[in-house]
Amino acid sequence: MQLDFSELTPQAQTLLNNLQPGEEIIITNEEKPAFKLTPVNGHVNGDASEQVPTRKRRQVGLSNTIIWISPDFDEPLEDFAEYMP
Repeated sequence: MQLDFSELTPQAQTLLNNLQPGEEIIITNEEKPAFKLTPVNGHVNGDASEQVPTRKRRQVGLSNTIIWISPDFDEPLEDFAEYMP
């Protein structure tokens, strides 16, 4: 949906009340996008009774099987032996 600045005032209440989940309103100025209106906290039509989905808490140790460090990680590289003291 796209809306020009001059149309915002008379239509604002109607448009905001009819905004569906996942929908957004683009307000333009001289046919260039200026603002994007989206529902805040997932509330649509002023209904704050709906629960907003929360993010899952991060768990420690989930990447143990993804990241692996070689036992000789700290050993000097053979290619740089001539530069080492």
